[in-house]
Amino acid sequence: MKRIVLAAATALPLMAGTAFAYTDAPASMVSSVKNMLETSGFANVDVETLTDAQLSSIYITSNSEMSPNEKKNQIESALKQDAKMRASDNATVDSVQLILDRMGYKVDASTLTQSQITEIYIAANSDGMASDRRQAIESALPSGTTSTMATDADMNSMTMTVQNILERHGFTQKASDLTDAQIAEIYLAATSGQGNSDIKLGIESALQK
Repeated sequence: MKRIVLAAATALPLMAGTAFAYTDAPASMVSSVKNMLETSGFANVDVETLTDAQLSSIYITSNSEMSPNEKKNQIESALKQDAKMRASDNATVDSVQLILDRMGYKVDASTLTQSQITEIYIAANSDGMASDRRQAIESALPSGTTSTMATDADMNSMTMTVQNILERHGFTQKASDLTDAQIAEIYLAATSGQGNSDIKLGIESALQK
């Protein structure tokens, strides 16, 4: 028990470290965590990419009296937390807006909370069946939100996606009246990563052709 408390005390200063890489963790702790990962079936995890909080958590786990299975579960929990943190950084309003557009949800991503943005981003980039991803996304959206797409096959409908893009940027033009070239150009403009003003200019340029 003393050993667990000592390990926890050693780890406390590390909790306020950087988001995605440890800072001044003792070499002995890093080495111990690396060995723990290798012996617990996580040899593919690069210890250099772990956060201070993760190192502390895994180190405390390795010095605890938990069973091997319990230790493995604790390590998995610590590693998953990092994945969620990374997703939170990558999940921007723009990236989630494109996800919602592609899946036929008429929702303005800027009205969502950061928690909803992160949940939707994680769900859209997860493994598994499309229906499971859709269900996870809908659970994160406001109650009663449904997709305008009838089936998962409709997710490939560029025209429907572009219609949502046009409406979001204030255009009354119907996507169904556009040529394939215009549809493609508008989609590329919306997914270019540029600011809204540049996207709008790109859309206007496509509509004039």
